[in-house]
Amino acid sequence: MAKYSTDLNNIKLSEKEKYLADEIRSILAATERFYESVKMQNIYRPITLHKRKTGLEQFDNLKDIYIPYIRWVEYVGHDRVYLKWKDVAAVLDRANATADERILHIRLEMKFRRLHLELKSSIDHLKNSIQLGQDLKKLLKNQNISLKMFNHF
Repeated sequence: MAKYSTDLNNIKLSEKEKYLADEIRSILAATERFYESVKMQNIYRPITLHKRKTGLEQFDNLKDIYIPYIRWVEYVGHDRVYLKWKDVAAVLDRANATADERILHIRLEMKFRRLHLELKSSIDHLKNSIQLGQDLKKLLKNQNISLKMFNHF
Protein backbone atom coordinates (compact mmCIF):
# COMPACT_ATOMS: atom_id res chain seq x y z
CA MET A 1 0.00 0.00 0.00
CA ALA A 2 1.23 3.47 -0.80
CA LYS A 3 2.35 5.74 2.01
CA TYR A 4 -0.27 8.21 3.17
CA SER A 5 0.32 11.82 2.32
CA THR A 6 1.45 13.82 5.32
CA ASP A 7 -0.31 16.99 4.25
CA LEU A 8 -3.62 15.41 5.24
CA ASN A 9 -2.91 15.22 8.97
CA ASN A 10 -6.47 16.28 9.80
CA ILE A 11 -7.98 14.23 7.02
CA LYS A 12 -11.69 14.67 6.45
CA LEU A 13 -13.27 11.26 6.59
CA SER A 14 -16.21 10.29 4.42
CA GLU A 15 -19.42 9.26 6.19
CA LYS A 16 -18.57 5.62 5.52
CA GLU A 17 -15.09 6.07 7.02
CA LYS A 18 -16.49 7.90 10.07
CA TYR A 19 -18.95 5.08 10.61
CA LEU A 20 -16.22 2.45 10.26
CA ALA A 21 -13.89 4.34 12.63
CA ASP A 22 -16.71 4.61 15.19
CA GLU A 23 -17.44 0.89 14.86
CA ILE A 24 -13.75 0.12 15.38
CA ARG A 25 -13.68 2.33 18.48
CA SER A 26 -16.78 0.57 19.81
CA ILE A 27 -15.21 -2.87 19.31
CA LEU A 28 -11.97 -1.66 20.90
CA ALA A 29 -13.91 -0.51 23.97
CA ALA A 30 -15.64 -3.90 24.17
CA THR A 31 -12.24 -5.60 23.79
CA GLU A 32 -10.84 -3.61 26.70
CA ARG A 33 -13.88 -4.51 28.85
CA PHE A 34 -13.46 -8.17 27.89
CA TYR A 35 -9.75 -8.01 28.75
CA GLU A 36 -10.50 -6.56 32.18
CA SER A 37 -13.16 -9.21 32.86
CA VAL A 38 -10.81 -12.05 31.86
CA LYS A 39 -8.12 -10.76 34.23
CA MET A 40 -10.61 -11.32 37.07
CA GLN A 41 -11.27 -14.95 36.11
CA ASN A 42 -9.50 -17.94 37.59
CA ILE A 43 -7.09 -18.67 34.74
CA TYR A 44 -3.74 -20.42 34.91
CA ARG A 45 -1.65 -17.72 33.23
CA PRO A 46 -1.96 -13.96 33.27
CA ILE A 47 -2.80 -12.08 30.09
CA THR A 48 -1.73 -8.76 28.66
CA LEU A 49 -3.27 -6.41 26.13
CA HIS A 50 -0.66 -5.44 23.56
CA LYS A 51 -1.61 -2.45 21.39
CA ARG A 52 -0.10 -2.61 17.91
CA LYS A 53 0.25 0.41 15.68
CA THR A 54 -2.06 0.67 12.70
CA GLY A 55 -0.28 3.03 10.33
CA LEU A 56 -3.02 5.61 10.97
CA GLU A 57 -1.25 7.32 13.89
CA GLN A 58 -0.28 10.30 11.74
CA PHE A 59 -3.94 11.29 11.39
CA ASP A 60 -5.07 13.31 14.40
CA ASN A 61 -8.63 12.01 14.28
CA LEU A 62 -7.50 8.35 14.14
CA LYS A 63 -4.66 8.28 16.71
CA ASP A 64 -6.79 6.40 19.25
CA ILE A 65 -7.25 3.37 16.98
CA TYR A 66 -4.95 0.40 17.50
CA ILE A 67 -4.81 -3.31 16.73
CA PRO A 68 -5.41 -5.23 19.97
CA TYR A 69 -3.53 -8.39 20.71
CA ILE A 70 -4.48 -10.14 23.94
CA ARG A 71 -1.79 -12.62 24.85
CA TRP A 72 -0.91 -15.06 27.57
CA VAL A 73 2.13 -13.86 29.43
CA GLU A 74 4.62 -15.06 31.99
CA TYR A 75 6.91 -12.82 33.98
CA VAL A 76 10.51 -13.98 34.33
CA GLY A 77 12.18 -11.56 36.66
CA HIS A 78 11.42 -8.15 35.17
CA ASP A 79 10.95 -9.53 31.67
CA ARG A 80 7.59 -10.27 30.11
CA VAL A 81 7.53 -13.44 28.00
CA TYR A 82 4.63 -13.95 25.60
CA LEU A 83 3.38 -17.52 25.57
CA LYS A 84 2.21 -19.57 22.64
CA TRP A 85 -0.77 -21.87 22.98
CA LYS A 86 1.52 -24.91 23.38
CA ASP A 87 3.04 -23.21 26.47
CA VAL A 88 -0.40 -22.60 27.97
CA ALA A 89 -1.38 -26.20 27.18
CA ALA A 90 1.75 -27.42 28.99
CA VAL A 91 0.81 -25.34 32.05
CA LEU A 92 -2.68 -26.85 31.97
CA ASP A 93 -1.14 -30.33 31.76
CA ARG A 94 1.21 -29.68 34.70
CA ALA A 95 -1.71 -28.34 36.75
CA ASN A 96 -3.80 -31.39 35.86
CA ALA A 97 -6.54 -29.02 34.68
CA THR A 98 -10.07 -30.33 34.32
CA ALA A 99 -11.84 -30.52 30.97
CA ASP A 100 -13.90 -27.45 31.95
CA GLU A 101 -10.74 -25.47 32.72
CA ARG A 102 -9.19 -26.53 29.42
CA ILE A 103 -12.34 -25.57 27.51
CA LEU A 104 -12.37 -22.16 29.24
CA HIS A 105 -8.77 -21.53 28.18
CA ILE A 106 -9.43 -22.69 24.61
CA ARG A 107 -12.47 -20.40 24.36
CA LEU A 108 -10.43 -17.49 25.67
CA GLU A 109 -7.62 -18.21 23.20
CA MET A 110 -10.08 -18.31 20.30
CA LYS A 111 -11.72 -15.05 21.40
CA PHE A 112 -8.28 -13.40 21.67
CA ARG A 113 -7.51 -14.48 18.10
CA ARG A 114 -10.94 -13.56 16.72
CA LEU A 115 -10.85 -10.04 18.20
CA HIS A 116 -7.36 -9.47 16.83
CA LEU A 117 -8.21 -10.66 13.32
CA GLU A 118 -11.59 -8.92 13.10
CA LEU A 119 -10.19 -5.57 14.19
CA LYS A 120 -7.13 -5.93 12.00
CA SER A 121 -9.41 -6.58 9.03
CA SER A 122 -11.66 -3.60 9.85
CA ILE A 123 -8.66 -1.31 10.25
CA ASP A 124 -7.24 -2.50 6.92
CA HIS A 125 -10.62 -1.75 5.34
CA LEU A 126 -10.52 1.78 6.79
CA LYS A 127 -6.93 2.30 5.62
CA ASN A 128 -7.82 1.15 2.11
CA SER A 129 -10.82 3.46 1.99
CA ILE A 130 -8.70 6.43 3.05
CA GLN A 131 -6.03 5.54 0.50
CA LEU A 132 -8.60 5.30 -2.30
CA GLY A 133 -9.97 8.72 -1.32
CA GLN A 134 -6.50 10.21 -1.42
CA ASP A 135 -5.79 8.57 -4.78
CA LEU A 136 -9.02 9.99 -6.21
CA LYS A 137 -8.12 13.49 -5.02
CA LYS A 138 -4.68 13.21 -6.66
CA LEU A 139 -6.19 12.01 -9.93
CA LEU A 140 -8.76 14.81 -9.95
CA LYS A 141 -6.12 17.41 -9.11
CA ASN A 142 -3.92 16.09 -11.89
CA GLN A 143 -6.78 16.57 -14.36
CA ASN A 144 -7.92 19.93 -12.91
CA ILE A 145 -11.33 18.52 -11.99
CA SER A 146 -13.03 19.49 -8.76
CA LEU A 147 -14.52 16.90 -6.47
CA LYS A 148 -17.90 18.63 -6.77
CA MET A 149 -17.74 18.34 -10.54
CA PHE A 150 -16.74 14.68 -10.25
CA ASN A 151 -19.59 13.92 -7.83
CA HIS A 152 -22.05 15.61 -10.18
CA PHE A 153 -21.70 12.80 -12.72
